[in-house]
Amino acid sequence: MLNDKRNRKFSRTAILVVSVLAVFLFASATLAQVDVGLEEVGETTGLSGQDIRITIAKIIRNAFALLGIIAVGIFVFAGYTYMTAGGDAGKVETAKAWMKNAVIGILIMLSAFGITQFIINQLEGAFYGRGGRGIVDGIPFDPLSGSLGRGIVQTHYPARNETDVPRNTMISITFKEAVLVEDIIEGDLINVENIRISTSAERDDGPYLENVYARVTEDHRTFVFDPQDLLGSSGENTWYTVMLESDIDLADGTPAFGGAFADGYMWEFEVSTVLDLTPPRIESVVPRSGTHPRNIVIQINFDEPVDPTSAQGSGNLVVSSAGVLAGEFSVGNGYRSVEFQTDDLCGMNSCGGEVYCLPANSDIAVLVRAASLGIDPPASFGFPYDGIVDMVGNSFDGNNDGTASGPPDDNFEWTFQTSNTIDLTPPTIESITPDVDEGSVELDAPINITFSKVMSVTTLDTRNVSLLTSPMYELWYDTRSTNLDDFGEPAGREDNPTKTRLEIKHGVFAPSIPETRFDYFPGVSSGAKDVMQNCYFPGSGGICEASPDIPYCCNGRPSADRCEYL
Repeated sequence: MLNDKRNRKFSRTAILVVSVLAVFLFASATLAQVDVGLEEVGETTGLSGQDIRITIAKIIRNAFALLGIIAVGIFVFAGYTYMTAGGDAGKVETAKAWMKNAVIGILIMLSAFGITQFIINQLEGAFYGRGGRGIVDGIPFDPLSGSLGRGIVQTHYPARNETDVPRNTMISITFKEAVLVEDIIEGDLINVENIRISTSAERDDGPYLENVYARVTEDHRTFVFDPQDLLGSSGENTWYTVMLESDIDLADGTPAFGGAFADGYMWEFEVSTVLDLTPPRIESVVPRSGTHPRNIVIQINFDEPVDPTSAQGSGNLVVSSAGVLAGEFSVGNGYRSVEFQTDDLCGMNSCGGEVYCLPANSDIAVLVRAASLGIDPPASFGFPYDGIVDMVGNSFDGNNDGTASGPPDDNFEWTFQTSNTIDLTPPTIESITPDVDEGSVELDAPINITFSKVMSVTTLDTRNVSLLTSPMYELWYDTRSTNLDDFGEPAGREDNPTKTRLEIKHGVFAPSIPETRFDYFPGVSSGAKDVMQNCYFPGSGGICEASPDIPYCCNGRPSADRCEYL
């Protein structure tokens, strides 16, 4: 009888322990909903690179898993006791009580385990973001994202996970190579078999937007999608998903998506409740004034993305010197920058690449045209545009008065002079963050690279800038550039910038886990050029003094051979 009482007391104690742990679980869940400053504790202890609240929740989950195993063991032992009772009524009752309590304990711990896993998923979702993202074996998994950067996708607008996107936005995507146009455009509309645009809540089964006009630039690399109906609603923000299916082919007929990224590409953005009625303006230009080497590239930087079909090969930008100069316009930097390079070959850079020049000892005039206004300014008259417009179709505000007046009032023109010299000095890298071999880097830390000269921002894209991982996992990345003045501040409209800062935007880094160390390798290839068309070669600067004989900079050290991770 004494043993029966002890057994019942032990069973009640086990249930009490489970209950206390359940209360602790819910208390932790409550704390997880508010910012109590625990991130700093996680950083101080150095336990891992993930949020300390996630670590606590996982410890609780593992504790419940262990208790569940113990409860199953109790049930098995109770069954054994029942089977071997030999008709002893006391043992039979004790075994029944143990089995009953074990079943109750198992049910409680299964529920607690499920609740804990739900909380972990919510915490990881808040920590790593939304859009179907999660954690697989400790690695942040952003499905169908790797084609941006390492794959065929060079950039797009809106950006991944961008918020406050206006309802009247257009959508643009640029590929690294020419794409088969009919795979993207069917008539004047998007090919809904390959381009699926929907609210994120409907992305699996639709409906998908069909009334979306589509157009393409002359090089068949950049496409603009123009929904004829406003996105979202005036009452609440709405998340949208754009899915590029795997059946899209390059111009030569080979699949655009291949290898690890063969399933296509998907991204999300959040549409606000308002319309964009602000016209685009010029943020800075290169060169602003004075006399410059004749191999300089003309660069125009806007304060927001512009429609690339209004700025590339359309006649809306004109460079002249005793007549219009022949050359090529290119769009980059997240559709915020346009550059012009002539077709007059005049030299070779340090990579053996061709350098093109403006007329020597000449006055060069650059004209940026505003688009004609429609019936509802600042919106333009419509496509085909006769001037620069932003990604909602607002006409360019050239006189910077905050109002779109159309041409000629809002046309913007400036002049500069060329010398008879050619600048063939390659750029160097002055600084990088994070530093070489730096540890304990924040999982969302930006990667910044500052060059010694003003760079051609259209070459600082994911064709020439890389971000590799070891071990490899699906990590997207994209680039943005800012010109700086002598004080390291962003150059303004009246400034002559002196250098450029490149930012590599990226998905969330993988946190440290006991089994795996993750290393990251940002890289800049010789395809990156300054505005004098000089390539980044040798790879020298403040972090690495490379030379023509030892031209590569690998993890901060000069090398005669190409870096293994590039």
